[in-house]
Amino acid sequence: MKISLKFPVLFLLILAGFCLRPGISSIAPLAETLQRQFYDVGAAGIGLLTSIPVVCMGVISPLAFLLEKRVGLKQTLMIGLVLVFFGELLRWFDSWFGLLLLTAVLVGVGDALIRPMISGFIKLRCADRGRLAVSVYAASMGAGAGAATLSTASLADISGHPGGGLAFWALPTLLALICWSLFSLPVQREQQQVVNKGQSMFWLAAGLSLFFALQAGINYTLIAWLPTWLRYDGYSASTADSLTTLLIVFSTLVSLFYPLFVRLFSGREYFTMLAAAIATMMAAAFYAVGVPVVVPVLLMGIAIGLCFPLALHLPVAISPDAASAVRLSGWVQTVGYLAGGLLPSIAGMAMTGRPPSAALAAIVLVLAVFLALTSLAFGFSRIRHQ
Repeated sequence: MKISLKFPVLFLLILAGFCLRPGISSIAPLAETLQRQFYDVGAAGIGLLTSIPVVCMGVISPLAFLLEKRVGLKQTLMIGLVLVFFGELLRWFDSWFGLLLLTAVLVGVGDALIRPMISGFIKLRCADRGRLAVSVYAASMGAGAGAATLSTASLADISGHPGGGLAFWALPTLLALICWSLFSLPVQREQQQVVNKGQSMFWLAAGLSLFFALQAGINYTLIAWLPTWLRYDGYSASTADSLTTLLIVFSTLVSLFYPLFVRLFSGREYFTMLAAAIATMMAAAFYAVGVPVVVPVLLMGIAIGLCFPLALHLPVAISPDAASAVRLSGWVQTVGYLAGGLLPSIAGMAMTGRPPSAALAAIVLVLAVFLALTSLAFGFSRIRHQ
């Protein structure tokens, strides 16, 4: 039976996706302000406000399946939204750094519960239109991150203190919480599990985990170090920030049109994976030969914009039911966030004593080669077991 992808379902995905990233991305615009306010904490302490949620997403995501088995998909997602809401709301009280650390834990645990549940929700309600659902969800996440990055500092100025800008993002989370509470999910029927494919599914899951980690590593590394790279090459700070914003905005737009890109490759996701890897290698090559930097930035936007919805969609696509999608997404995201989150630090160490542009270009190129190899291995595995 074909499931239609109606507006309420898309609206719920937009709300959930938009709320996932402001709790993390709203910290960066106020990092210097918070560092001045908590001068005894230092930059490393402020960095915990963004690193703690990523670690929580990596550690807690696989455990979300256990909670889903006990209370159900919708209830688990609602618990996650409640945690994110209070994690953002409590940031209004920004006079105690310990409380801000607690909010980072709440946001991270909430995100870790929500993300696998969204995969299960897409499998349950949007299985026949999974690519469109994932593209809307991924683009909404990018929109939320961009909105928080661009407006949090202004919101803090309006409210008169950093906590006002940070706590503002509890409002869209509250709206998501209300809308999801009013939406009823059908009772999930148990489906016959496919037997004698455990080994093939294991290797597919391992490949997906590696793919998620590589694409996350490229994304995080570029967002973290691209401004430094560009400033080292002689660009002004404003130009470097503008090009980084262009990368984020363009990749979000590409994510929105992800189904069309997959359709160009006859519906084969692994060809799209390979195309994204080739775009990454082309970006590094074009930069090396002196092509205007906007061209490599746009190519990286295509690569990131394709890889992220792919990484979200593939666990859903190969899972037989919603419960399996929740479990597989949890494990894939655990490996992806833990491994991918380390790569910006590795890139920072690699740039020590070296020109940032050369070091970062080499790192991105190496990751792109591994991404291409992973795409080929995944494609051969899918062809073999179809």
